Amino acid sequence: MNQNPFLAGAGIVLFWLASALPIQAQDGRSATLSAPNCIIQVSEPLAAALGAQVIDRVSPVRDVILKADIYGTGHTVGKVAVEFVPCADMAVLDLVMTGRTNSCTTGYRGPVQVHNTGVVDLCARKRVCIDADGIHFCPAWATDRLYSTLQCITTSFENPVLDRAVRKMALRKYYKNEDLATRISESHIAGWTQDDFNKDADPQLLAANLRDARHETITDCCRGECRGPASLVTFRPEREPAWQ
Repeated sequence: MNQNPFLAGAGIVLFWLASALPIQAQDGRSATLSAPNCIIQVSEPLAAALGAQVIDRVSPVRDVILKADIYGTGHTVGKVAVEFVPCADMAVLDLVMTGRTNSCTTGYRGPVQVHNTGVVDLCARKRVCIDADGIHFCPAWATDRLYSTLQCITTSFENPVLDRAVRKMALRKYYKNEDLATRISESHIAGWTQDDFNKDADPQLLAANLRDARHETITDCCRGECRGPASLVTFRPEREPAWQ
């Protein structure tokens, strides 16, 4: 589970919000930062459209669960979206990935091979806050639910009597440890998803903060009246009043 394109689409929204420039007062001096000198408002449907990103990838699966080496492939289909979080003091948004992975794996332990198919429902979320001091973000967190189906158990024994006896013992042990193995797998998947989310998102968020610190300009900011770093950038969900 790697190379998740979590921030590919949402990056344009973050860059636009983080690049706002300050308004110059009529006498040429910079406006005070003790209160907002510019409010940029973005509708939730617009940000969702800008941040929408479809995920469709096939990747290898490699894990170790209860001393069994797991190999296989997984096909993940999902999407990344931007969700606004109502806040009166700053702009707050969540980068949200939802998806489903279909996998086909084989677990190897000694002479026994366990062949499984699985379905994993994934959800990952990363909170981003934007205020006068720049962009602040939290580590991503993820949840998942694994539904695994045993296809068959095989062994490397050529003797049919020994093969049948070992498969029977392995099957009993499989069902005995099934719940524990599922919990371990879900924990590993959540950890990989969180790591990949942070790996993809954090460099872009840090780069956006650097752009803001250099006071890079954006065109047509506030109908061409914005020139300089804005002290506050806000947006609200479409369901809330546009202005308080």
